[in-house]
Amino acid sequence: MTGIERLADIVNDGPYSGGMIHISVQKLREICEQIEREVDDISGRDSDVLAWVEKNGGLEAVKERTMPEEMSWPFYEDGEPVRLGEHWQQDGYDWSITSIDSIEFAEDGVRFENEYADAFYRYGERVKRPAPKVLDADGVEIRVGDTVYEIDGTGHAYKVVGIRVGDGDPLTPTVVTCDEGDGTSEHFLPGQLTHERPDSWERLEADAGKNPFDYCKDVGHRLDTCENSEAYKARDIVRRAKKLAGVSE
Repeated sequence: MTGIERLADIVNDGPYSGGMIHISVQKLREICEQIEREVDDISGRDSDVLAWVEKNGGLEAVKERTMPEEMSWPFYEDGEPVRLGEHWQQDGYDWSITSIDSIEFAEDGVRFENEYADAFYRYGERVKRPAPKVLDADGVEIRVGDTVYEIDGTGHAYKVVGIRVGDGDPLTPTVVTCDEGDGTSEHFLPGQLTHERPDSWERLEADAGKNPFDYCKDVGHRLDTCENSEAYKARDIVRRAKKLAGVSE
């Protein structure tokens, strides 16, 4: 019986008198000394294990030796090992919103799984990391096929037709390619674009002629039972005009 087990046995099953445990100081000292010896023994074994790992080429070399000869641990394209909880990308699907919950080794390859998806890689095949998200000026993710607007206030709509993710070097930034609508394309930095259509004097003039109920619907304002649509439209038109004119009061 270990020292911890002996101590637990005394606490749980020992004789009680008025709520006090009857145990001699000598017996308690013996149990403490036993626990200390057991802890030292564990520490010593850990030291032996670490020494053996160092002697045999370090942790990475030992990892290789723990795998059967015909198998290998999966690695990302950058050479980093795949770990549980990380993400992968395969066959055009981006699983960056999920994580690797399990890694299973088979005769001819390795399989990743989570509750949403699974993927299979043959031994030696490198795993792709999901591309980092590309965000617009408002922090909204830009995806191919999105309709976006330039933040210069013109209200010109573009369709995203391509995204090239940069490598962190200022000379090779992330670039979003957009269709002009006439067969030509233009390139933008992500921060130059927004998914929210910018306001303009032209839009304001067009919206001013709308039916008040239609106006509230188009701007996404839900009317309360006691609120008048004409009153809201008037207040909102004035607010937008002040903002476009740069007037705060």
